[in-house]
Amino acid sequence: MHWLREEILKDASRENVGAGMVLRTDIASVVSYLEDEESNKDRWGFASETNIASESWDMGLGYEGALRMALYGWPEGRKALVESAARSGKRYGDQIQIEYDIQGVIPCVPTFLSGQPENMLQVTPQPVRPVCRVSVEFLIPGNVDAIAQANYGAAILGAVESLELQGVTVELQGVCSSYGDSSCTNYAVTWPLKTEGQALDIDRLAFTLGHTASSRRLVFGLVERCKELADCGNGYGCCGGGGMILDDVDIALPRISNAIANGADFMNMENATKFVEGYFEANSQFSFH
Repeated sequence: MHWLREEILKDASRENVGAGMVLRTDIASVVSYLEDEESNKDRWGFASETNIASESWDMGLGYEGALRMALYGWPEGRKALVESAARSGKRYGDQIQIEYDIQGVIPCVPTFLSGQPENMLQVTPQPVRPVCRVSVEFLIPGNVDAIAQANYGAAILGAVESLELQGVTVELQGVCSSYGDSSCTNYAVTWPLKTEGQALDIDRLAFTLGHTASSRRLVFGLVERCKELADCGNGYGCCGGGGMILDDVDIALPRISNAIANGADFMNMENATKFVEGYFEANSQFSFH
């Protein structure tokens, strides 16, 4: 793993909090690293592997199950996430539309040789889809119930799908970060969840956004193994601060524990949806109603 030490980190309010170590990676690389690198067993008691699987901790998945699900997705969670997604608006087609006519800008040689009069291609520009760049801080402290995170993830995915159906292209970036404690090195781990134009991979998004094991098994395991983070010491997962923003984004969804501390209730799916949609509407021009 290659840590970039010189990036300037911003907190959720977009204020600079100083330099920190940032790892820009992808989920497959994280899994490969965890499989190959020995853990520092003095770090949090090797808890990413040794913590007993339970419904409230990692929905009973366990360490090996988390590695497998990171690559292949969470099929059991797909149905619930799909059902919770908003179903409004319409899908746009490709960015260009090709039509055949007797006049146009590009000749179609096979059609011309066959004697068809409509042998010219007319390219009709289609509306350019607006882009919404979203950052999700998905480090999950140990006091957050797995059901709450599942509902939060479902609500986020529902909002993303609703915007896509309205003709908005959504870019989604996941961030796990910690800063602000004098005993802890500032750090952030990030990987893309959805790039511009990429179709929703609901199985994988369900795991990353809605399953506590994505944080408690994968990211915590990565920090346990990373020698550069040996001085982190402000609690399991090193989840100090309110979460980072690494790039220019339109919407930075808060870490679930921060939202709960401010009164949000994610044990109920309806409340989770109301929070996420309200957050999008308060911080952008997009609407779900």
